[in-house]
Amino acid sequence: MGPQSQQIQFDPRYVASLLLDEANIVSANFAAGRELLRQYSKIPENELASHVADIHHLYPSILSRLHEGAAYLDVGCCLAQDIRKLAFDGAPTTNCIGIDLEPGFFTISEALFRDEGCLSARFFQADIFQSDDTLLTDIRGSMDVVHASSFFHLFGLPKQRQVARTIAKVVRPQPGSLVLGLQIAAAGEAETIPVFSEGEPTYCHSLVTMQALWDDTVQEAGLEEQEHALSWKVGLKKKPVPANMRIGHLANPKLIMVMWIAELVLKSSTSK
Repeated sequence: MGPQSQQIQFDPRYVASLLLDEANIVSANFAAGRELLRQYSKIPENELASHVADIHHLYPSILSRLHEGAAYLDVGCCLAQDIRKLAFDGAPTTNCIGIDLEPGFFTISEALFRDEGCLSARFFQADIFQSDDTLLTDIRGSMDVVHASSFFHLFGLPKQRQVARTIAKVVRPQPGSLVLGLQIAAAGEAETIPVFSEGEPTYCHSLVTMQALWDDTVQEAGLEEQEHALSWKVGLKKKPVPANMRIGHLANPKLIMVMWIAELVLKSSTSK
């Protein structure tokens, strides 16, 4: 007989310690991450907290909004580690929804985090490319925060436009509603670049093209038909592709990472 299988003891607090936020960076939980930023990134010790807060400045706001009853959707949630991070930091997850095309991730995540029955969040299989998907129809116009990290960059521009239009329809049509994420982008002008070994080449955005992506959703989502016309204000924060990810196509020097935010604002607010 072979060796007996050994169950892995996995503490979800370990995952929380890997995520960069201001609370962790000043705590003992983030000792390894703090050392990485200090030695590898050469960031002075006295600047670490402010650096992380600058990078993840929206996280405390999202946490606060969930406490106030905001609805949160994680698109392509995979193992739903982000929803669990919110729960770990004290946010109620009653109004949190995670969707993924592959429902097997939901079962795996419960086994990984050992939290079956502990979360109030709901998880559903959904196909964001099916406009008549029952769930996406049911939640139309009800989401205050939509998180879509490592998702858009899986597709070329036509499919990215389709995803953005679907997301725009589920967002609550009022100022302050947010869509945000982290993805691969272009260091210079936007272009289509092979990023992953499987699937179609990625359309890698610039700030200009990301703004255009969301502007394209306004009419179809009916945002101009509200009592006060709405539009999107998009912001990007660029950073290098992490060294441990620079393999294969990701070693392309034309590629960077971007954290992006698309916020609904009154249409006049986008005029400079």
